[in-house]
Amino acid sequence: MNLKKSLSKRSISLSDFEILFVSLLVAFVCVCAGLITLSWLLIKESQQVYGNNHAATGTFKILSGASFSHGLQDNSSADFKVLAFDVQQLISEIYQASQLKNEYKNAEVLQFKNGSIVVIFNLYFGQWVSNQRTKNELVLGIEENKSSLLQTINIDVNSIEITEECMPLEEHCADALNCISKDLFCDGVVNCPDGSDESEKKCATTCDGKFMLTDSSGSFHSINYPKPYNSNIVCRWIIRTDQGLSIKLNFISFETQQYTDILNIYEGTGPSKILRASLWGKNPGTVYIFSDEATAGFITDYSENYNGFNATYTTFHTSELNNTEKINCDFEDGFCYWSQDLEDDNEWERINGSTFPFMSGPNYDHTYGNISGFYISTPIGFTGRQERVRLFSLPLVPASDPFCLSFWYHMYGTEVYRLSINIMNAINHFYYFYSNNFTNNYPNQASCVWYLNAKKGENIQLHFQFIDLENIYDVVEIRDGRGADSLFLAVYTGQSPVPDVFSATNQMTVLFITDKLGTRKGFLANFTTGYYLGMPEPCGPNDYQCGSGECIPLVNLCDKQWQCKDGSDEADCVRLLNGSQTINGLVQFRIENKWYIACADYWSEQISNQVCQLLGLGKINISTEMSSTGNGPFVKLTKAANQSLLLTPSAFPPPFLIPACGKRLITQQINGKIVGGSDAKEGAWPWVVSLFFNGMPTCGASLISDEWVVSAAHCVYGRNLIPSHWKAVLGLYNSWNLTYPQTVIQEIDQIVINPHYNKRTKDSDIAMMHLQFKVNYSDYIQPICLPEANQQFLPGINYSIAGWGSPSTILQEAEVPHITNEKCQQQLPEYNITENMICAGYEEGGIDSCKGDSGGPLMYQDNNRWLLAGVISFGYQCGLPQRPGVNVRVTQYLDWIKQFIH
Repeated sequence: MNLKKSLSKRSISLSDFEILFVSLLVAFVCVCAGLITLSWLLIKESQQVYGNNHAATGTFKILSGASFSHGLQDNSSADFKVLAFDVQQLISEIYQASQLKNEYKNAEVLQFKNGSIVVIFNLYFGQWVSNQRTKNELVLGIEENKSSLLQTINIDVNSIEITEECMPLEEHCADALNCISKDLFCDGVVNCPDGSDESEKKCATTCDGKFMLTDSSGSFHSINYPKPYNSNIVCRWIIRTDQGLSIKLNFISFETQQYTDILNIYEGTGPSKILRASLWGKNPGTVYIFSDEATAGFITDYSENYNGFNATYTTFHTSELNNTEKINCDFEDGFCYWSQDLEDDNEWERINGSTFPFMSGPNYDHTYGNISGFYISTPIGFTGRQERVRLFSLPLVPASDPFCLSFWYHMYGTEVYRLSINIMNAINHFYYFYSNNFTNNYPNQASCVWYLNAKKGENIQLHFQFIDLENIYDVVEIRDGRGADSLFLAVYTGQSPVPDVFSATNQMTVLFITDKLGTRKGFLANFTTGYYLGMPEPCGPNDYQCGSGECIPLVNLCDKQWQCKDGSDEADCVRLLNGSQTINGLVQFRIENKWYIACADYWSEQISNQVCQLLGLGKINISTEMSSTGNGPFVKLTKAANQSLLLTPSAFPPPFLIPACGKRLITQQINGKIVGGSDAKEGAWPWVVSLFFNGMPTCGASLISDEWVVSAAHCVYGRNLIPSHWKAVLGLYNSWNLTYPQTVIQEIDQIVINPHYNKRTKDSDIAMMHLQFKVNYSDYIQPICLPEANQQFLPGINYSIAGWGSPSTILQEAEVPHITNEKCQQQLPEYNITENMICAGYEEGGIDSCKGDSGGPLMYQDNNRWLLAGVISFGYQCGLPQRPGVNVRVTQYLDWIKQFIH
């Protein structure tokens, strides 16, 4: 008894853990109760809102009293407004005379469709009303003629339908009655009763205008191809072939931003489709879809835009493949007929070259003994957990004899069988190199150079696996060849990824240059050698191969539309035919892919001068009429009102214009200077452009066509990887005020640095920049003329300069005298003044271009036309005595410039 008593009275204390658990349990119960209460209140509120307002969608057919016209399809037309008013009044009169008169608010006609006249309308009520009751009251009102308008408008009561308004994530079908989820539109499966969710009109992509591809072979491509695609684009294609076939996808060209701009390939269509491949970067190989239906979706983000892709598809029977074809794969062209196991933890990766971590993979591709090939590797696991990655083959035909499974793979990790390959040849094809101290920070004021070499006849592909440099100030420059004659290929700064670089010769120079401040991790690069690496495939017989490599149809030559990235399709569009020398013959103009002989009708000395300039012959001005021995076709040349050449070919009604240039509509006597100088009048120099980089005025430029400006290469060097960071401001007067009505701001979408540019010697300091859109000429925006190839700039002449350089924000102008290169070299002994340069300035100094004027024009007036004699390049400080300014001599670069603007 005593024992029991003591036990019943003994108190048991709770542990800290138990107290914490009880506290958490109580808190959890309280939170749940709060959430339940909040949910009830929200539902109650939504019910109140739902109960106070209601909308429905209806439709009926007008049998007589109105006739269908195309104007009824335009809700801004008078026909639409008149009939819509009558129908809305008719509906309102019926409901206001019905038992729903207190609930009814108004009606709104949405559209009219053909078929007698089908009316689609919305009905709005003050509280919820069932669809059936809404329909019954409308039918009853029509049958009892409760609207005076029913005397003339005859409605088919059997055609009346009333449905609910679509939910927020839904959208109406074309019949305006049925709603389906927005995700179900354009997915390859019909969900609307009228099939409108899969109509070509609605689903045609913004990329190439296609949607449903039903032929046994076809193609599709990214928007603007072969030019860079747009940001934030979503395009979808459905491939549907004959039942029992499979689909093979090839890529003529493929280049997208790594990891972010993705082409997804699905097996099947609709919500049940299966993702089979996500493609980005370059060279994705062939993709096989073992189904007669496939979905392709292309998605881009807001950042860098590459040239995109051009895809083709064909069909095949898997039953025609033998076991060897199903199994053996070298992964040179995708995964062959192997498929990833979708239920695995990860996927096999197809790789070209060594894989991460550094030096862990093959020294070079071991499938063919060269770096051009691919192999597959298991993915890198950082979590420490085990992962299963599997590939499946197609079903195999039973065989009596064994056969070999052959493909190349690489695996990395401490718990897997590690593949190590070290094959030594007399000549290595695959090399790594990296910045000082990689992967630690590189030093400041570094100046390093690597010379990459291949066998004679081969070329080089340079790939950066990792790059992290101080943006703009520390750079890697790549040049084609070696020594003074090497050509500029690319300059990289900032962070990866960056495109691969291909040489045209068997040598490549890589320079790494850093400044005094700031340092980062550096870079890791590798290169390979081979034949025709990165070079385009030859074009077909009906295509033209651009200088930049891509193929375009012949009919697109000289059509005044720029299809080639380098503009070569619009170059060389004027020639001399059947001449005894290079400077005489019949004048011909190429329009599309035909040559037209210029007629003598309306010919004049002015036309002769302009044609000679287009031919690069200067103002020879000797022309003779002659009888043509050819059959044409012919083109007439006349002077347009703006002094342009107007070309009127016999087979092309729209005229082709060759713009005038070098004419300014506002004149002013020039007597000031840029350094401490005088203000120009507004519109005095309509071709002078201000370049802004990341929102800051940085350099000048000159407008030379309606879509190209020319500037200095050193302005864009290291800032050219993302052209959209640059803005060209045209018609500008005050650099602090960009809101003048005559000012136009254009984004730059392409930057081309002259291949001969050398930052260290400052030679060939010229670059072309392409405007995102063609600019419209005005009093304040005009192009400047290019000089003739044989134009001489002699001592005694004066040039004009203009710009916003230090310290002014108002456009400044000045005259500066010509200085011979010999004298310029004496006054600037620290520089090498070459034949590609032209100098100007006063002995006493004072008048000079300065910081911020770089890239702007050095101008010369010749017979009331202003010529671009030079591009402001460099000097020693600003306005010092016997320290002239140095400019790029434009006559040395006419052929290079004209390949872009013609």
